[in-house]
Amino acid sequence: MKRFKTPSMASECESLVQHVLDFAAVMLQFSDNPYPFAAIRVHGRIECVFCPENSNEDARSNSMIEQLEWLVLDRQFQTRTISSVVAFCAEVETAGHDRMDVIVTKIDDGQGLEVTRLYPFSRDQTGLTFSDPISY
Repeated sequence: MKRFKTPSMASECESLVQHVLDFAAVMLQFSDNPYPFAAIRVHGRIECVFCPENSNEDARSNSMIEQLEWLVLDRQFQTRTISSVVAFCAEVETAGHDRMDVIVTKIDDGQGLEVTRLYPFSRDQTGLTFSDPISY
């Protein structure tokens, strides 16, 4: 699997993004549309965050993603300084009207920098391959 590095993000945050992509790749082996999740780094320790089990939302539901973002915000408020990555699958349409599957990552470095990156991926006989990220 490719490793990505963007100079504008702290290396600690880039490490967290890589853990998220690795976990997403595992989840995509078992489901075409895994539930959204988040990873947070609190005092050097990585924690995974999922929506509560009693949530009856569809995995692509905006309200489930919003609920997950609120859970992360609540944890950030409790600890004051954490970096976080919220991740979910999506299908996007390119300017050429092609469709591609992506992992959307909403990255917060805990210092006020927030970036959204799309990681296009494809499947073949060897497994899952991520393409270079698209930032916006």
